[in-house]
Amino acid sequence: MSKEPPFAGPKFAPLGNRILAEVVTTRESKGGIQLPDMARGGSKEAIIISMGGKTSNNLKIGDKIMFSRSLPITVDEKQYIIVVEDDVVGVFGK
Repeated sequence: MSKEPPFAGPKFAPLGNRILAEVVTTRESKGGIQLPDMARGGSKEAIIISMGGKTSNNLKIGDKIMFSRSLPITVDEKQYIIVVEDDVVGVFGK
């Protein structure tokens, strides 16, 4: 199982146990209203885009994760975050 960045992905490859992810910026309320992340106190959910070679097999590209800490990064004028695997709290839908 390759943990290299997808071919069409950003021009950045995380090293070690780090994860490159895209923050989920909106979420639907129970009534179907789209809530921006600021209305919820900041998003702590993201989609994994790429992973370093020392991440565990518990995660894969495309997983939606919840995290406790992150480092913002801009690649090709698009916002991403770097999350250390130990800061991943859980995976949605598993």
